[in-house]
Amino acid sequence: MFLSEIESGKYCVIVNVLVSEKLRGRLFELGVKKGEKIKVVRESYKNSPIIILVKNTFFAIREEDANKIEVKE
Repeated sequence: MFLSEIESGKYCVIVNVLVSEKLRGRLFELGVKKGEKIKVVRESYKNSPIIILVKNTFFAIREEDANKIEVKE
């Protein structure tokens, strides 16, 4: 399952991050790494970004990048 498939308000755990090295580094600095628990605050609607909560930080991620982050509920 990928991050883009998680419904708003649900928590999940990151299993794998399959993005480019450059983006992986940025996401890692924000706390997006294997084993981290995250919450989807708002799902993507018609090309809008997905809003997620990692630890105490909210940020937006493009749906195409969320399609490359494997998670489990």
